[in-house]
Amino acid sequence: MYGKLALRNAKKSVKDYIIYILTLTICVGLFYAFLSVCSNYYVSSLPVEYNLEMLQQLMRFPVIGITALLIFLIQYVNNYMLHRKQKEFAIQTLLGMEQKHTALLFFAETLMMGLISIGIGILLGVFFSQILTLHIMNFFEEEYSLHFSVYPDTVLITVIGFLGAFLLIGSLNIRKIRRLKIIDMLRAEKELQNDIKKDYLMPILILAGGAVSLQRVIDIVQLHRKYKDVIAGGTMATLDILLFYANLILPALFAITVIAFIAVCLVKRKLLSLKKPVILLTGLAALMVICNLLIVAGHPAFDSSTTNKAYVFVMVYLVFLLFTVFYSLSALMQVFKEKSTKLKYKGNILFVTGQINGRLSSNFRTMSVLAAAILLAVTTFIIDPILSGWALGYLKERAVFDIQISTEANSHTTYETLPDGDFTYVDTYLKDKGIQLKSICKADFYYMNQDSFIEGSTDMVQPGMVMPLSQYNKLLTMTGLKAIELKDTEFTMQWQYSAVEEEVEKFLNENKTITINEKILSQADNMRHRAKLGEVIYPYYNSRVIVVPDDICEGLLLGKSNYYAMTADKLSFEAALEVENELDGLISSNQDKDHYSTMLRLRTLQRNEGISGALVFKLLLFYGGIVLFVISFTVLALQQLADSSDFKQRFRIIKKLGVAEKSINRIICWQMGLWFGLPILGAGTCALITGSFYIKWMNLYIETFIGRKDFFASLTEMLLIILVLFACYFISTWILFKKNIEAD
Repeated sequence: MYGKLALRNAKKSVKDYIIYILTLTICVGLFYAFLSVCSNYYVSSLPVEYNLEMLQQLMRFPVIGITALLIFLIQYVNNYMLHRKQKEFAIQTLLGMEQKHTALLFFAETLMMGLISIGIGILLGVFFSQILTLHIMNFFEEEYSLHFSVYPDTVLITVIGFLGAFLLIGSLNIRKIRRLKIIDMLRAEKELQNDIKKDYLMPILILAGGAVSLQRVIDIVQLHRKYKDVIAGGTMATLDILLFYANLILPALFAITVIAFIAVCLVKRKLLSLKKPVILLTGLAALMVICNLLIVAGHPAFDSSTTNKAYVFVMVYLVFLLFTVFYSLSALMQVFKEKSTKLKYKGNILFVTGQINGRLSSNFRTMSVLAAAILLAVTTFIIDPILSGWALGYLKERAVFDIQISTEANSHTTYETLPDGDFTYVDTYLKDKGIQLKSICKADFYYMNQDSFIEGSTDMVQPGMVMPLSQYNKLLTMTGLKAIELKDTEFTMQWQYSAVEEEVEKFLNENKTITINEKILSQADNMRHRAKLGEVIYPYYNSRVIVVPDDICEGLLLGKSNYYAMTADKLSFEAALEVENELDGLISSNQDKDHYSTMLRLRTLQRNEGISGALVFKLLLFYGGIVLFVISFTVLALQQLADSSDFKQRFRIIKKLGVAEKSINRIICWQMGLWFGLPILGAGTCALITGSFYIKWMNLYIETFIGRKDFFASLTEMLLIILVLFACYFISTWILFKKNIEAD
């Protein structure tokens, strides 16, 4: 009998569970899709010769960890459904049903909906998994066609994981329902669910802001020791000096304000009003955000470490600003109602502002947390294509040749033990191994003058080196590029991707001519070659190499020698791993590794490692961002549905007063639009500002490794995903909102 009753209740209440089913379906689908990458059946279904073991190991536990956040979301949704049905529980109890049976019926009802969500979610996850695989194959530059593929181990983990979560949460709900009093259940619909009081949260935020500001002061004081000579020498621009000291003074004022407020409270032995301190601290935080953003924008006076820290502090102070803004929003709306006497009586504005203000005054904490979560989600969506694109583009910059070996002088090298450029042992090994080579090149790099080499030097920055034109052209043709020409009295430059234009321009202005072996060489017409020839072509901690006619190199001191080879057939992962291990053994046995540095790189292994790392960045950031959006939209939707139940009497009253159905629909749209829009607008505005500065900061990497077109295409794709998610939740909430206010 109870089974039939549970089934009937589930059928009757299915509309009430739209948000519940939607959220669980998305959660299950995402979990299945991302966990499927770690399946034992996954690799065998892919047309790829690389080893995905590294990707699977790095993905497995973070995916499960991120998904653990969804358990709290499931609990939140269950609490909403429990609150909605308490009146029904009370009636069932009054009619003679034992409270434990009432609790079991609710558990069975939610379990049915959960099982439906798991079934639909797995089907959705199969589709998501194929889309995910398509992106993974694009990273590996492999052909792939979508097909239906189910992985039994992933299905089992998904079912057990979510079923376990349902059983755990269900048992807690049973215990909670059995302890409820009938009178409390009957009054549940009339009680508004409020946040914790403001006084408990804002003091904590103020203390945290003060601690962060003190840390910022300490950082700037330490930086002052680093930059004091530059500042005193007058070489730093005025704006950079102002930014430097502003980032010292403003956090100091913030910390002093917090300390002074605490001292006054201690003296008077009570917590004073927070309005004035919050206004002052909000202004200081806004100024600090502006100053740190100007540093993030990319001033050459500051190094990357300083810029990275500035961006972190921007995000911290923005979160503080979001909380203070929502803390003050209710008061601002109250001022609007009091001052704007004409506007507030226009149309339905008075009713809408009353609805929103009633919730803001009690739920500002939730709105602030959701705004911060959305800000974090949007930020991950902006960072995701940059980090993954940088990792993939950087891989293409350094993994150019199938086999590359570099020998270079180090602090243990003497004149007698300088690299001799002998790689015959490599040719012999590859021939004995049966590996056919399509092309080979040995590239030698010479010191411009013999005095550049200093025995026992621990300075890792190697001086500028020159290489013969013929060898440079050989490398160009091996990578499919055209050879260049030089006159006997000319030289040109090969620059690394990281060399900024200021560095290039400075070097060229200071070196209109160079002298080698008493021969004067002038600059060629093109001095900005940036061919992708790998990283080992450049000396240690140097971003350039000089290309000169071959005869100029005669008699120069050899300081670095590289070996490059392109194989006739692509090396598989297993074959490349074997070659690397055996060649490493030969290198160790043929020379004393302490005499000079030797580096071996195989493109297959570089690509496997680099692509796996890029994919981990991309997939985890994307998954984390999606989860944050799902959590935020779910909470916003449920709060609106709670409003529809708590305030449905108000809608009935205005309907009886003659407000047309069309106007009521407009009120619902305004209310839902404002409630959804406030945290999205606040977080979106912050993300837009910080994102634009971050993109400007990373502009070199975007243009070099990703391409602006591909980068903004990725952002557009992610924006479409957000809009689809938002549309699903907004429409579902609209349907249930209308149903709730029309219910008897």
